[in-house]
Amino acid sequence: MDGVGPHQETIMDFTIHDAIESGFDQAVFVIRRDFEDAFRQKVVRKYEGKIQVDIVFQELDAFVPSELDIQHRQKPWGTGHAVLVAKDLIQDPFIVVNADDFYGKHAIQTIGAFLDERVSPSHYAMVGYPLALTLSSNGTVSRGVCHLGAGGQLSHIVETEKIQRTDDGIVYGDPVQGKLEEEVKVSMNLWGLHPSIFDRLDRKFDNFIRTRFQEEKSEIYLPFVIDEALQAGEIQVDVLPTDSRWYGVTYKDDLPDVQKGIASLMKEGVYPNPLWG
Repeated sequence: MDGVGPHQETIMDFTIHDAIESGFDQAVFVIRRDFEDAFRQKVVRKYEGKIQVDIVFQELDAFVPSELDIQHRQKPWGTGHAVLVAKDLIQDPFIVVNADDFYGKHAIQTIGAFLDERVSPSHYAMVGYPLALTLSSNGTVSRGVCHLGAGGQLSHIVETEKIQRTDDGIVYGDPVQGKLEEEVKVSMNLWGLHPSIFDRLDRKFDNFIRTRFQEEKSEIYLPFVIDEALQAGEIQVDVLPTDSRWYGVTYKDDLPDVQKGIASLMKEGVYPNPLWG
């Protein structure tokens, strides 16, 4: 909920603004229940009259069999579970975004067009960003590095940690395990999905929770569920290019660069100033 725009607009505000312009008519927010009052006050009311807003809570016991004892658990079950809890609110093709990532107007328009034209129960998509444009000058980052097959479709994703720019180029690992190309595509969790994903998530989460419910920190990640279906030949995933610039606050010191980048976009007229008029 921190402001990054000149009038305290949040990163999420820009994503919702781009989605509305691209024809989306519903926004579903997955939040903690103890966060609700502040969220409704600071976030939801600014969207009134602009887009339908629904809120769902990522409760720890959601979709967990009643016979399993999860009283020890405090950490949420991960992004796969976060999407799954929105199951009853979504009947149409949809996109998934992180609330703290700035994706850019072209990226949202591109994934929206995919939903209009090509999405199906076995055909999903993601927006791929050039790795070099997603790094932080204030520390290492983790990224889902995309390996592409014929026609620019996703072959598989490799979660890669400790990525940073050095005098020798972009490297990963600590100690360094190898180098990565500047233009290699990475996933920033901007997915275009069909509601068929919910059945997959339901099955995978049930298996996950029954076998790993006693672990304190294990999570089920949305990209892993998608990649598993991809490797099984159940789906295909397009990797959509974009000329949008990604911004994110991985480290506190990243914030000034994000604010500067967004201010430039508003000055160029890409967004109105203030954003909501």
